Amino acid sequence: MSEDFNKKELLNWIETQPELDYIRKQANATKVDYRLDENETNRRIRPNPRTELPENKNLFIRVKDAFWVPGNKLRGTSYASKEHDKYLDQTAKVMSLSTIWDFVCTYPIFLYALKGFKGLAFAPLPMATVLSLFILWVSNVVGENSTNRTKGRSGRANLSLIVFLILSAAKTAVSGVGLDMMLSENRIMQEKAGQILNEKGLQTNLVKDQVFGDNSLTAQLKGATDQCDTLTSQQDNLNLNRKSNRDIFNNLDTKKYLKPANFQNLDSVDLLNNYSNQIGPCYKKDLIESIQAKERRSVNQDLVGLNISKATTDNLAALYLTSKGDYYNSFYGYPLDGFNVQEFKTKFDENFNLNIVEGCDNKKCEGPVRWVNGSDAIAASFTQFFKKLFDPSQISSLSLSLFGFIISIVLSGAAGCYLYLASQNKETRASYSNKLASKSNQIITEISED
Repeated sequence: MSEDFNKKELLNWIETQPELDYIRKQANATKVDYRLDENETNRRIRPNPRTELPENKNLFIRVKDAFWVPGNKLRGTSYASKEHDKYLDQTAKVMSLSTIWDFVCTYPIFLYALKGFKGLAFAPLPMATVLSLFILWVSNVVGENSTNRTKGRSGRANLSLIVFLILSAAKTAVSGVGLDMMLSENRIMQEKAGQILNEKGLQTNLVKDQVFGDNSLTAQLKGATDQCDTLTSQQDNLNLNRKSNRDIFNNLDTKKYLKPANFQNLDSVDLLNNYSNQIGPCYKKDLIESIQAKERRSVNQDLVGLNISKATTDNLAALYLTSKGDYYNSFYGYPLDGFNVQEFKTKFDENFNLNIVEGCDNKKCEGPVRWVNGSDAIAASFTQFFKKLFDPSQISSLSLSLFGFIISIVLSGAAGCYLYLASQNKETRASYSNKLASKSNQIITEISED
């Protein structure tokens, strides 16, 4: 040290400068080494070099700092200034806000995803919490590491920043979906039920065209009817008073309703497709009419579901009333609370013969309406959100989910930019400098020995 250097003058100057109050606070909290083996009083108390200072934080502070990152974790210990720490505090706040906001938005997705695994019982809630917090922590850690661009660590900083941006982009992409699942679960289920009804309606119209507009089936029906009528006409012209005519009548009757030996083990479609040449024309006519009647009932039942859906906008109730099998494939719970079943039975029974079972007939329909499978909930939410996002006529229905999605985009982009700029800052680089750390410790030691 210079001979003109006076330690007391330096300390007095520091005490009189208002802008150096943070140095005085840090000095008051500095750990020192009290050496009994030193004879001189001013040599007994010596401050520890900053590289040797142990962290003395309790568990709560450490947990808080892991999720709400303090600015000093974005720099090293070789250099610090009040203004630079303020700048890093702002960067850390933006990064922490971004990761915490993404945690809130993506949590429902992890929760529903884990609900899809059988045997977890009540485990999805704590497991989803742990997984979401782990991803939040990893995002913060790679964000902290992205600011250290000292010699030999630039590649690690670049990789950390890339990982942070990838995680942020992935979470941002599903943030709107997660918020929508949390805020509008009932609407998503209603729209999914409506989609199923619409698909069934399109399918039943297709079936109707195939069944009633199928030329081959129509031709078979006409041919069988003509043959049946011809045989019936021959029977009508017979004088049944004569025994020989009665035998002919019985033979014609057998020919009209001829059946294969194993017909009882086959359904109508199999008989028509595989034994068409082995069955009588009148029996064939009955088979075709039976197939058409069955398909007509199925079509009518599905179309009535669409009519109820359009009349009530309660797609869950419409699906439950018209096709419980399809309902139980996607949902559990009872959707008819507050739904006037009698009114619609009266309205629709005029045209359709509905087999409506009121009340709950098994365990699957107990409790509130809920998803059967978490993955179905995520898929439906994802499809609906992005379909509406790119449809100007429907985007307004996303409301808060869209707002949260935009916030996630802004925060993620801002956090990435702030971290990159902080890593390029000269003061941040100086704070990680080993040479500067060695020099500052040398000065402190010289001052203490003066």
